[in-house]
This record gives sequence, C-alpha cells and structure tokens, in this order.
Amino acid sequence: MAGDDEAAALRDAAAHRGLKLVRSRRRKPGVGDYGLYGLTDAGGKALLGMGDAGLTATADDIRAYLRKAEGSTWAQSAEVTPARIPPRKPAADAGDGEPPATRRRAAGKPRRTTPEKAPEPEPAPEPELVIRAAARADLEAIARLIDPDAVLSADRFDAVRNSGGVLVADRGGVIGCVAWHMIMSLQSAPVGRITMIAVDKAARRQGVGRAMVDAARAALIDRGCESVEAVGVIAVRNVNGFYRAMGFEQQGYRFVREAR
Repeated sequence: MAGDDEAAALRDAAAHRGLKLVRSRRRKPGVGDYGLYGLTDAGGKALLGMGDAGLTATADDIRAYLRKAEGSTWAQSAEVTPARIPPRKPAADAGDGEPPATRRRAAGKPRRTTPEKAPEPEPAPEPELVIRAAARADLEAIARLIDPDAVLSADRFDAVRNSGGVLVADRGGVIGCVAWHMIMSLQSAPVGRITMIAVDKAARRQGVGRAMVDAARAALIDRGCESVEAVGVIAVRNVNGFYRAMGFEQQGYRFVREAR
C-alpha cells in the first residue's frame, strides 16, 4: 500500500543518517496517532514526534527534519575540513641554459577546470492521502465531485451523517467522497450500504477509491454489520467494474418506484 511504501522510504532515509524511524502501530484511520511517525537517534533518544500520548510527526515533518539534518552535517564537515593547499612549483634551474621565453612557453597556460554543477533541489513532497470524516466546510468540494453545478443541502448532509456516515479523501484538498448508511431488518443482522462514491478525475487509478471503500467497510463492521453492499449507478462509467475489483459480488436486482 502507499502508506507502507512511504514508511519504507522514510525508514531508509533515516537509517542513511544514522537515525531510527518509529511508525504508528494504529491501522485504523482517525484512531490515536494513525499515520504519524517519530524519530530517535541510534541510541533510542527521542528527536522528533515522540509524545507521551503517542506519535505526533507527519511524513512531511520527518522529511523536513532529515533534510535539515543532512544540511547541518554537510556544513559541519565543511568547517572542520581544511582547504587543500596546492603544491609549490619547483623553481627553474638557473643553470639549465634554457632561455626565459622558452621556459614560459613550456609552462603554458593553466588548465581550465569545469566547476561542478550544483545539485538540483529536491521536489516538494506530495501531500499524504488522509481519509477523514467529512465536515460542513467540505460541502462545496463534495458538490464539485458529484456534479459541477450541484448544490448540497447542509440539512441533508447532516441527515446522512446521522443515519450513516460520510468520509472524504484529503490530499492537500478534498479529492474524493464516500457515503453510506445501515439497513436494519427483522430477519438478519444490519447490512451496510455504500450509497455514493466519487473521486476527482485527476486522482483516479491511484488507490483513492479503494482507500475510501476500505475505511467505509471498517466503520460499518464496527457498527455491527455482517455484510456490506454497494449501489452501482449505471450512469457512472465502470463503477460496477470497480466494485467487482474490490471483491463485491452482484446479487439480485433492485426494484424502484417513485414515491409520488
């Protein structure tokens, strides 16, 4: 998964500088210090993000600290390493009989050296993907994901949250949304139903939809659901194929009638 790859890259970068990366043991979004890190030196001394209540440093904090540590190490090395003194050229033997003009021609011009190219700056790290509970402040961004001309009612949003849940995928801004509710019945355990999922076109096929569905399933299972179903919308291209790739199986049909 993307989080594991990122953690591995941070761990290697820390080890390269003689440090140790500590990763949160939480695997459920929104719980404790999920997705956070800490840094210690080789002897276990806390350097960054090691709080009493858990880890507090984000992946960006770790990268910034490691870059700063690398620059500091280079500066210290430059201060303690003396400049190399070029060797003195031996004086010409006055008795060798060679005219001064000939000696000057033999010496020639000093060889021109090409200065080393300065290293290119590292690109800014991409913000980490976070799956979190949606808030009213996200309504405008959620509406754009569903329909550029859509306007979502705050009252309807609150009703959906109260009867089920709404999550957003945030990576420097809202790029995805998933909503669900629970169906209660007399003859069986509650059933969780994913009623809507939307991902920004520029962020598709990057694992955003999968991360949101996994988080929604985990929330529904925590509430006692023994199965989770997803509503496929015919107008949404390939949404049924997406659900099949997530392990959902098509069972039966829905019958719909207008209320009026």
